[in-house]
Amino acid sequence: MKYQLFDTFNGQVISRHRTPQAAGKAARKHAAAVHRYNGSGSYIPVVLLRQNEAGEFVRLDQDTDTDDYIRALNE
Repeated sequence: MKYQLFDTFNGQVISRHRTPQAAGKAARKHAAAVHRYNGSGSYIPVVLLRQNEAGEFVRLDQDTDTDDYIRALNE
């Protein structure tokens, strides 16, 4: 299963990952970089996407993807 970090403001894929942990880590690193370059109050809204059985990328959901969601946030 593949994961993506997606910038919802600009409609761009920021990065692609094999695990939810790597996608979560990339989201934290991206947020830190945005704060570093643009100030502590700045942000770019992002979502974690996962590839479903049909090959489409859908939002990683806290309710239906509980284990992956928790891993992405905590590691």
